[in-house]
Amino acid sequence: MKVKDYTEFRMCKYNSTDEPTKITFGDIVARTTTDGTEIGIVIQVHNRFEFRVDMFGNTDVDECRIATLGEIIAHRPKLIAEGKVIEFAIGDTVKLDRYNHIDDIETVKIIGYGEMTLSKTLTYKVGVTDVFCETTGISIVESIYYKPAPAHERHYRKGASVQEIEEYWDRIKGK
Repeated sequence: MKVKDYTEFRMCKYNSTDEPTKITFGDIVARTTTDGTEIGIVIQVHNRFEFRVDMFGNTDVDECRIATLGEIIAHRPKLIAEGKVIEFAIGDTVKLDRYNHIDDIETVKIIGYGEMTLSKTLTYKVGVTDVFCETTGISIVESIYYKPAPAHERHYRKGASVQEIEEYWDRIKGK
């Protein structure tokens, strides 16, 4: 997992390498010490083997690993609460629950990132049948933010007949 903007976790602009590395900018990493697990965000890359982390300074690739969701929740829950974590990479395939539609889950690809205008919360742009939509993750089944609509709020199912749709709206209107 990564954060959407690693620069907000650094105190200054660091010189970094351009060579490809296993762990890179914005990665959320974990290391285990005698005191327990530490979670940090990569803010500088020295070379293929060394990098700087916001919470514990310079470290070696052999000392760290990419943090799991459970580790992030346990040790840096604010990253999740403030919507700073990127769960999915561009090109990942996810299941999109088309909120309010019964049996209307589509498999889609993440095609980009965005953010909500006021809150600056990360959004995922997903390709849905010739168009794209954006979601904060609330409608992505695999997301930690996924929140399915309550059954009573769901509309008719995708591909429903005209009669099913009319019966649905009759029930909603109390007819």
